[in-house]
Amino acid sequence: MQIVVTSYKRLKYLKQCVESIRQDNVQLFIADGGSDEETKEYIKHNADGFIFFEDNPGADFLKTEGIKTFVTDKEFMISSDDLVYPKGYSELILNQYRKLNVDGLKWTFCACNMQSLENEVKKYNNPALHSWKWEIVNGVEILKVVVSQVAGAILDLELCKFVGYFPAYGKSGYGDRAISKRLQALGINLCFFRTPMIDHVGRNKAIDFPEYTADFERDEAVWQDKAARDELKC
Repeated sequence: MQIVVTSYKRLKYLKQCVESIRQDNVQLFIADGGSDEETKEYIKHNADGFIFFEDNPGADFLKTEGIKTFVTDKEFMISSDDLVYPKGYSELILNQYRKLNVDGLKWTFCACNMQSLENEVKKYNNPALHSWKWEIVNGVEILKVVVSQVAGAILDLELCKFVGYFPAYGKSGYGDRAISKRLQALGINLCFFRTPMIDHVGRNKAIDFPEYTADFERDEAVWQDKAARDELKC
């Protein structure tokens, strides 16, 4: 399994993410958006390949450049620097992905941080969220969704190339929404796996790192609007 991790400054999160990934036999590549020297040194000593940028070009940019620079396998996983994986995760998720697509590529974005989903239900108390329908497809329990987060997801390299990778909407990473639309236009379904759970250790990043979280907040409305109006590039 090849895994591309995007990174920007959050060293304490990055360490947990890398240590969890390293429990498995994987190739780990990191695309960093301009972190401090301590973080860069950590990346140099713990990644199988790395690429550094400056001035925080944004999550979408880092995803795309990381994929273009390092990925050679047909299937790969993309992540962020604030997710933790249980041991055996990469093999299990790849097996689930392949079972789901045994009859041809029909599903993608299949990893999921179940804890975040459950927190959303509790936070907003939205009846629509409570009505989520889990289903079994080719022996895999999934939740079909319209828009998917990408962190922790299995992706198909050729499909990423075909839809133009992740459009760089801004620092907040709203290319997830655009690429979701593009994949659905091709007849690809988006889903989350019921298992295994990924732990989102960076859930308090706005508190821990206010100096650059403010940049995200300023950009957010602009980039959300652009992502919502994205023209399908298929």
